[in-house]
Amino acid sequence: MSTRLAVAEEKFFLSADTISKNEKNNTIKAEGNVSINNKTYKLKANEIIYFLKEKKVFAKGNVIIFQKDGNVIYAAEAELSNNLKNNIIKNLGVLLSDNSRLAASSAESIEDSNKTIYSNVVFTKCKSCTEKSKERVMWKLKAKKATHLKRSKIILYENVFLEAFD
Repeated sequence: MSTRLAVAEEKFFLSADTISKNEKNNTIKAEGNVSINNKTYKLKANEIIYFLKEKKVFAKGNVIIFQKDGNVIYAAEAELSNNLKNNIIKNLGVLLSDNSRLAASSAESIEDSNKTIYSNVVFTKCKSCTEKSKERVMWKLKAKKATHLKRSKIILYENVFLEAFD
């Protein structure tokens, strides 16, 4: 296995075990230890497909997105714009820079309005939610929808429930 390195027009750096271009479909496919970097984001996945015409990236398998603000997003799959700012992510978990945790069935990030909309959300600031811990999470918020207004650092919850002490 050899690693190849490519530089995209958008000044991203792509590395993977294998990288191939499909002229017919106008796509670039990277598989195995995929990493995409630019100055503000880093994405890792098992596989990505970049659609050149649409300027969209589809990432699958152990997707991890490291953001400049310190947040780390974990997901099964993600659809991202070429600048990694506008995206749709399914089945995600987020470790926020303050060590709080958020999980959702999906999230859509809209950079133009500087917000992220989450569906079926669970949020906690408790640190005891690792699999190995026998302690229960003391409290968590569950909501059908949450909107993160990034500039004002506010999360608005809709149809929300607070679960505490089991």
